[in-house]
Amino acid sequence: MNPTALLIGIAGGVASALLFAAILGGGFLGTPLFFLSPLPIAIASLGWGTAAGAVAAAVAAGILAGTFAPMVGVAFLVGALAPMAWYGHLAGLARPDDGGDLEWYPLSRIFTAMVVLTPASLVAVGLILGFDVEGIAGELADMLVEAGIEGPQGAVLPREDVMVAAEVYVRLMPLIMAMVWLSLMVFNLWLAGRIVRKSDRLRRPWEPIPAVPALPVWLVAVLLATALLATMGGSLALAAGVVTGGLIMGFALQGLATLHVLTVGNPARGFLLGTLYAATFVFSFLLFPVAALGAADAAFGMRRRRLGGT
Repeated sequence: MNPTALLIGIAGGVASALLFAAILGGGFLGTPLFFLSPLPIAIASLGWGTAAGAVAAAVAAGILAGTFAPMVGVAFLVGALAPMAWYGHLAGLARPDDGGDLEWYPLSRIFTAMVVLTPASLVAVGLILGFDVEGIAGELADMLVEAGIEGPQGAVLPREDVMVAAEVYVRLMPLIMAMVWLSLMVFNLWLAGRIVRKSDRLRRPWEPIPAVPALPVWLVAVLLATALLATMGGSLALAAGVVTGGLIMGFALQGLATLHVLTVGNPARGFLLGTLYAATFVFSFLLFPVAALGAADAAFGMRRRRLGGT
């Protein structure tokens, strides 16, 4: 490992830890900076190699473990740092083809790895930290009762009624968290690629995202199975909810790519896509029909047909 890559890895790890800590300081920029905390890991990995990304992940986890608590460092390493370093490693894989040119690891497989491994890493974090639905729901219910939440008739709701709503909310959180976290990991890897490309350190040729091949169709079956499991009780349902959320967001991203392809040539394309992005940002439930479109693309090759493939 050359000294430059080592220094970049150390600097990336420090930057990632600082971005993570920004959320503790509060303020308007705290949460957006936290969302960018995996970005330095991706930049180090894409621009200076796998070793630099691994060093950055280890340094960030070490700083967080020493500054806050060991479990904080371990959880963030498992949930974000190590997966991002791995995605950067996959993006840098290449082998010579028969003509002597480099054949890069397919972008579709990198995306599939992200859709599968990101929820899996969140499940691992849940196993490390523990996830007590009743305990968390009870604390949330107590907070709401103390706040004096009123019902339709103006009377303060009893704790039993508030507890039911709190449990529903807590059970939905794994699905929502997985959807948000996968979108952030994809965004950070994409942004890192743009940054490294601007610095002329990205060896991999840039590929148009809408043309990336579809997720494998077997993931549709996995989504249906985990969605069914998520309706049951126990820790298995929570883990299934995380996987379901990740798969829904994965197919939603594919659905957006499908719309980019299907609207080519439409005079109102910019307006339609802009409106859709704004609408899904405000009304997140719209991601579900977009995910259904992505699943249909996986099953029937809608983009491939439109782009002239077989």
